[in-house]
Amino acid sequence: MKIAMIIDAWEPIVWGGQVHIKNICEKLILNHNCEIDLFVRSLKWDDWKIYSQDEVLLDWKLRIIRCGRPKEFFNFLERILSIFSIFWRVIKENKVQKYDLIHAHVYLWALSWKLASIFLKIPIILTCHGTQVLDKWIKNLEYFVEKYILTWIKYNTEITVWSSLFNYKNINKNVVLIWNWVNIEEFQNIKAEKNKDIYKILFVGRLDEFKWVDILIEAINKIDKNILDKKNVEVHLIWYWYEENKYKKLVKKHNLEKYIKFRWKIFWENIVKEYKSSDLFILPSRSEWFWIVILEAMVCKIPVISTKSGWPEDIIENWVNWFLVEKENIFDLSEKLIEFIEWKIPNLDQIIVNWYNTVVEKYSWGRISNLIFNEYKKLWK
Repeated sequence: MKIAMIIDAWEPIVWGGQVHIKNICEKLILNHNCEIDLFVRSLKWDDWKIYSQDEVLLDWKLRIIRCGRPKEFFNFLERILSIFSIFWRVIKENKVQKYDLIHAHVYLWALSWKLASIFLKIPIILTCHGTQVLDKWIKNLEYFVEKYILTWIKYNTEITVWSSLFNYKNINKNVVLIWNWVNIEEFQNIKAEKNKDIYKILFVGRLDEFKWVDILIEAINKIDKNILDKKNVEVHLIWYWYEENKYKKLVKKHNLEKYIKFRWKIFWENIVKEYKSSDLFILPSRSEWFWIVILEAMVCKIPVISTKSGWPEDIIENWVNWFLVEKENIFDLSEKLIEFIEWKIPNLDQIIVNWYNTVVEKYSWGRISNLIFNEYKKLWK
């Protein structure tokens, strides 16, 4: 089966959606003998590294096809222009070898891919990786554009990792829920040691209003500094772009530079080491739909604190009162952090082992590739 797949960017692989696509492609090729052309934007990274050349991987079964001019990831104009360059590249490549279906993972370009599927007379699948915009319920232009793309355009199949999509009236009746998963083998093969002299709390994600990092900073500020100093607590915020200056100013305002460390440019292999060298993972989101970071923390056998923000309640099945806190509740979060720092949680080691076993049993990439390939077969003529 020949698949045309799209994601906004491929290299450098950081985490989140890129890791998701990387694992999907590998498993579909190795387990189901698919051939995949992955269409992405050309990128300029950090003003010196250029990713503009096509690449062939996995015995020529995975082609990374980079389109457009290499520009920074957040260059909005180039993102719009890349719609056209990718569209015509798909048409061109289809002449060489016809695609069996299109699998799109980027909302911005979904309409152009829908037009391509009509023009080429091949089916299209859209994967919905959640939405920040619809969760706000602020009905601005961005809200209606995203709602149009996700619920008003007809796709042959719509896959979602975000169950809340079912709450919206949708022209697509064949919406399939396939949760996010984690590559167990990859985590097992990467080693790292904890620093016994530091109690390391880890956050991985965007620094924006949806992750509510300001709530985490305020919660740390509420903790008695004697407690933080006694255990030598460090909070590592591993992030990319967005509103970092806003949060750095908040840390400086509370004189928390000693405890809160901002870190970036950490790529995938080293991210796993960050998990494994941490004592606690925290996700203070206002709305959480991707939640793969929780699974990653669990498979690294570290405890997780999360807000009640959607998906975390479904994953954290046991002892929820210990590990889930109310959204935007600074006092609740600070008290929970103290309990973990001072290790006042009974049977925590056994709970962590139970979590790990649950992830291994339910959330492996081998299973997700089977589910996705089953959807492919339904459309394969």
